[in-house]
Amino acid sequence: MIKERLRGAIVRNLMWKRAPYYLCRYYEGRLICPPSFAKWTVRPEVWEPESRKYLEDHVKSGDIAVDVGAGIGHYTFLFSRLVGDAGMVYAFEPDPFMFKILEANIRLNGLDNVVAEQAAIADRTGEMTFYMSTVGQSSLLPMRGLRSIITVKTLTIDSLNLARLDWVKIDTEGTEAAVLRGTKDTVAKCTPRLLVEFIPENGPVDDLLHELEDWKVMGLDHNILCWRPQKQ
Repeated sequence: MIKERLRGAIVRNLMWKRAPYYLCRYYEGRLICPPSFAKWTVRPEVWEPESRKYLEDHVKSGDIAVDVGAGIGHYTFLFSRLVGDAGMVYAFEPDPFMFKILEANIRLNGLDNVVAEQAAIADRTGEMTFYMSTVGQSSLLPMRGLRSIITVKTLTIDSLNLARLDWVKIDTEGTEAAVLRGTKDTVAKCTPRLLVEFIPENGPVDDLLHELEDWKVMGLDHNILCWRPQKQ
């Protein structure tokens, strides 16, 4: 009963300005969604079914995952559910609007194995200009549907100094190659599998392909699954 009251307070706090949010069922939990995300949650066959099915079949209890560009937490929730209490999920989202919803969804579903941070993952640590979009494409690159420009904290996956890493999901609207450049030491040490968004119109595809030239890849929806880089 106390947990249900807490969840109700979280939802009311997020909606106090009467913004058009939806509370959608998602697997055995619920996600607070803006309208642009709600349709993917209500109709799960629309939102990357191949990628989700692959993770459901291959992520194991106790795995460690990093969700880069977590948004409102679709993959964060899925990883949390799959790795279980013995695992851990690190979620990163630089957009303050999306991060607020991400935090609310983590609390709402009691995802105690998730650590979330409002930061962008890139190829260097520090601060960078971040372009916020009204059409769900906020990025470190200028994108269409610009809402505003802010400065955000940046980290690299290597800077996290993780002793173990099994999975990395990357959805950064065109800067995926930069994320990979900041992951090289961790990849060499931990050999995680990568789920990388691959949409040519979002950014410099040649850079991404260059970073992945020694990886084995498999297409899933509009993502590519990458694993076991060859030793040079």
